[in-house]
Amino acid sequence: MQNTSSDKNQIAISARRLAEMIHRSGGLAVPVYGGIDSLDGIKIHQKFSAYLNSFSVTAADEKLEMKLSTDGPDSDDLTAVSGKKSDDISVMGFDYVYSELSLSGNYSASEFNLKINGRLDNLTIKNHQIVLYEIKSFRGNSVFLPEHGDPMHWAQLKIYANLIKNIEAENYAENIKLNSPDLIKAIEQALKHDTITLKLIYIAADHNEIIEKSRVFTWDELSEFMTATCQEYIFRMQNIFLWQDIRNKSIQNSGFPFATIRNGQREMMRQTLATIRDNNAILVQAPTGIGKTMATLYPALKALSAKYVNRIFYATAMIATRDIALHSLQLLRNCGFMIRSILLQAKEKICTQPDIFCDQTICPFAIDYYQRLPDAINDLLPLQEIKPHNITEIALKHQVCPHQLSLDFSEFCDVIIGDYNHIFDPQAKIQRFFEIQDEHNKTAILIDEAHNLPARARTMYSAGIKGEDIIKIRNILKYPELNFSNQYGSLINTLEVMINELQNFSEIFKTCKKPDHNNFFSVQLNAQWLIDQSFIGVRQLPDIFLSKIGRLIYLIRDFLDQQRIFEGRQLILDFWFDLLYFVKVAEFYFNEAYITAFRPSQIGFADIYLLALDTAKHLTDCYLNKHPIIFFSATLSPINYYHALLNCQLREQPAEMLLLASPFPYENRLIAALTEYSVRFKDREQTMPLIAKFIFETCKKHIGNYLIFVPSYQYLFQIKKAIEKTIKSIYEIDLIFQNRNMTELQKRAFLKKFEQFGTRSLLAFAVLGSHFNEGIDLQGEKLSGVFVIGTGMPQISTEREIMTQYYAEKFEGGRAYGYQYPGFNRVQQAVGRLIRSERDVGFAILIDDRYSNPEWQTIFPDDWLVKQFDQHQELLSEIEIFWQDHY
Repeated sequence: MQNTSSDKNQIAISARRLAEMIHRSGGLAVPVYGGIDSLDGIKIHQKFSAYLNSFSVTAADEKLEMKLSTDGPDSDDLTAVSGKKSDDISVMGFDYVYSELSLSGNYSASEFNLKINGRLDNLTIKNHQIVLYEIKSFRGNSVFLPEHGDPMHWAQLKIYANLIKNIEAENYAENIKLNSPDLIKAIEQALKHDTITLKLIYIAADHNEIIEKSRVFTWDELSEFMTATCQEYIFRMQNIFLWQDIRNKSIQNSGFPFATIRNGQREMMRQTLATIRDNNAILVQAPTGIGKTMATLYPALKALSAKYVNRIFYATAMIATRDIALHSLQLLRNCGFMIRSILLQAKEKICTQPDIFCDQTICPFAIDYYQRLPDAINDLLPLQEIKPHNITEIALKHQVCPHQLSLDFSEFCDVIIGDYNHIFDPQAKIQRFFEIQDEHNKTAILIDEAHNLPARARTMYSAGIKGEDIIKIRNILKYPELNFSNQYGSLINTLEVMINELQNFSEIFKTCKKPDHNNFFSVQLNAQWLIDQSFIGVRQLPDIFLSKIGRLIYLIRDFLDQQRIFEGRQLILDFWFDLLYFVKVAEFYFNEAYITAFRPSQIGFADIYLLALDTAKHLTDCYLNKHPIIFFSATLSPINYYHALLNCQLREQPAEMLLLASPFPYENRLIAALTEYSVRFKDREQTMPLIAKFIFETCKKHIGNYLIFVPSYQYLFQIKKAIEKTIKSIYEIDLIFQNRNMTELQKRAFLKKFEQFGTRSLLAFAVLGSHFNEGIDLQGEKLSGVFVIGTGMPQISTEREIMTQYYAEKFEGGRAYGYQYPGFNRVQQAVGRLIRSERDVGFAILIDDRYSNPEWQTIFPDDWLVKQFDQHQELLSEIEIFWQDHY
């Protein structure tokens, strides 16, 4: 290993990733369920580091001992007990203890120079002997751990040892980031020994058990290991590095795929490139037709070729926008770009073994996965566009898990197309990109249809436990053949207690009165709560209930460790993961933007939830100072509202904001607000026939296809009944109505109706905020007009009222944040179905008397140029003139 600064190809990689790529072996099944995510791991590491520090000669005379508890989670993790000597691991009397050492070094071979970096958990020095520690946390029984430690973990520790040994003395302060001359001198003296001790410390998250694996290596052994590791990595990656050179040159030498750049598109590209270059965040509202997808992908690829980032992740929640991204990449390839892209698919959809879904201990596609992975990777490398069917084909050929293969191969791709949850969801995010912070591993994040992210994120960061699920688990566990676990009785009893307490809530919902007895919920609920017959909400955490869940997690884990195969095991395992996530949300995410909520179930029990009202902080934590991010949509208005929901640094470190105007001629579009009719719930029965008649009269002015968005399915049913009874026979018009639970085939049939036009008008009725509200592209004469009945505001509910109260306290805009802005986004999406190209002509009419209020008029986008009408006859005349001007 050499410390060099040559002009060779520079490749940055973390020590952990290097160990994973070269020394990971075996199958996908981990020794215990699920492992530990970074937040849990950090907490355990910090406790262990504090424990080591307590034995430094610079610490207090009274030392601490790790309490090795096996009593379950009721005892604190890594509890400190004073006044005792520790015989569990040799940590007494350290001269120095250092935690979280940042390390870096170089390895040079042939035309490549590896820049290796990492963070060592702990280093101790005692009597001039140095010991390095790597801490790994786990769940489950330690008997399932590798007897001698995981080879991949040892590899990571050996790499750290090499990084320390090969740093020249004058570079210690920079490479290890130490500020203590005495400590630097102590490390130098300790490294003069021929050997070094490395220790793997496995710590159980559930019951505090500590397993130590200790080995002594000579420096010659470690040097030989490092050389072999780096050479193997370079050998495996040579074709990848060659591809990246070809890719970068192709991108640099290729231009924009269209002859002209639309108004606004150039500015969006410029701002996107600047945001990626500076590792910043930006919100862009770009109306339909600007070419948002190309305006983000093109500059992002230019940034990739300039090595500002390592990859691009294009996130979208909709099939339509995903397909546009795929099409845009193909257009770029057609004009010279060499791009390798992959489309990720949900695990459930791509699984080839649904009968044993994700049971990695028996799935043939999970066993020996890492032995088969290299050949599968090699078969995919010649492809530039990798879709799910390509992954499935290669996975079947090599007998590897297709879902895991897609994740592993994504590291070899330039552009990854996936869902929001791959970035933000704590349960589903791709950890190698978005969980492990690495300044040399940045991803340009492009968030399409970003207006959808806040609602999705609230779901991601919420957790729930259903009473019905607890009953199912209790019933499975009551099979006589399962009654052999040491903790079986405690497990059944804990489940029964939880069932009884949840059942008590059925009476509370009926009476809407606080309970007069103390159960493991009511202690928290008696202080401050909101209640109606379908919802109970309180700001505090249910601490007593959480302690019961912690106990249940331990008991279920212990039971599953003893009973490895039985019918219903997967259901219990899924429930166990739900419990884990509930505790995780409570411990790491629950803050002033959360409530604890109870809802009645159909079987007479309560379900309990930790509901996120505002996830801006959690979203921001995923990208701020880590990855550049571009949020873009045609409907980010009011943009300050979305800024507040997507970036918690609204005041301290605000994101850039860019508002672009429509690139199409304004005269081709008429947007009007008809304020003659009230669409409030109490007035709907009276105004509905009048509104229906107005819509039909309007459509008589011009033969065309029209979309009518109504407030709810109930309204849809009522207006359909009224039309078919009184109006349909008067007009020669075709009618279609959205159904509540339409299949994909029915949705396509609904949209296919718009392909016929010119001879007879079509009126298509759909619900505002439903599938047809966004993501459909009806260009030209496929769509001549859009009607939006109502303001789109959500129904009043206890949950919404709590959210309104929260935002009133935070921004003094409670009602707007809770009701008005979410409703107006639906309206914007509906209007956005109109005018999709330069040649499109049509109108959009907003029907509701509330549109006459300033609070609504001030949030209309400036380029809408909304005309106000309080009499429908005046609007009919305006529409007649509009059509005369265009036909």
